[in-house]
Amino acid sequence: RLATSDQARLSPLLASIGRQLADRRRRKAAHRRLVGVVTAVLADGLQGSKGAAGLITDNLRPRDLEALAEATGCRSCCLLRLSCSKDMMLERLRSREDREGDQRLGLLDSRDASGRVEDYLQRLPEELQQLTAYVQASGGAAALADIDASLSPEDCLAAAAAALREAAERAELPLQAATDFLALVPAMDWAAQLEATTGRLDRELHPDG
Repeated sequence: RLATSDQARLSPLLASIGRQLADRRRRKAAHRRLVGVVTAVLADGLQGSKGAAGLITDNLRPRDLEALAEATGCRSCCLLRLSCSKDMMLERLRSREDREGDQRLGLLDSRDASGRVEDYLQRLPEELQQLTAYVQASGGAAALADIDASLSPEDCLAAAAAALREAAERAELPLQAATDFLALVPAMDWAAQLEATTGRLDRELHPDG
């Protein structure tokens, strides 16, 4: 959606990626370019935010972890992997309403829910190997925790919080109490950061990569 919104058309780089997304043959290349943009936005936001002690990111593929570490200057200390059965994945995908931008992202015209789940299961062994390799390369600084996604959202959140706390204690990172921590989290305007980072990339890169 980052590259297919009306706002994205104002950026030559994002508009170029959006055109690639509309072409099935160029979609993989478009996704790689888009990951690069997102990584740059996250790194710029973290490095430009005074008082930020870390960053929580969602939906990262294992192959992109090294690029994020290089861009931010730090490795992940805790990796959370949510998993559930194939039947539950299908049920959740089929019950989810179409979201704005799904058509332009190619999520509706290429594979149905069953096909998308099969695609994920086929690449799962390789992704697990990449996760294990990342953790091993960290020399014990990164922890990998498996979360049972069939649990309720509240139980998943509690399991994730426990895993994060355990990883922080292992890495000897101080954790504030929840109420104090929230008060210390710096306010981030990610829309403004996106505009600033894409503006910089527009100036540095040719729009067509």
